[in-house]
Amino acid sequence: LKRRSSSAHVLSLSFYSGVGPGTHGSGTRRRPRCTGEEVPSGSVLLNREIAVKCSAEEVIMIAQFRMHEFDQVHFVTAAHRIAKFGGLAAHQGSTVLRVIECLTMMIPNMCARHLANYVWAFGRLAVG
Repeated sequence: LKRRSSSAHVLSLSFYSGVGPGTHGSGTRRRPRCTGEEVPSGSVLLNREIAVKCSAEEVIMIAQFRMHEFDQVHFVTAAHRIAKFGGLAAHQGSTVLRVIECLTMMIPNMCARHLANYVWAFGRLAVG
């Protein structure tokens, strides 16, 4: 068996299958930048902002002011973080209920990972 050179193999993988250097796990290519560094999108930055909060109150504040920017990932992350920091008794405000309401409407289009995180968060909020 003859082995192809590694650079040709990587090139063929990244060009034909969408797997290889400079690709996301889904096979989509990232946009090259002049500086050589990837700049996260606003969506990624918002999700990071939600994920690093250390209290439910901080997450709720982001949700209150930026919910209009949320997509499915942001709603799941917010619900998960709120649930991680306490039960429903502490977080019965309208913002938390709105996050849960929006997520409930998104269930038919959720991937398994988001659905599992939502179910965990919902259960944690309900049980306390």
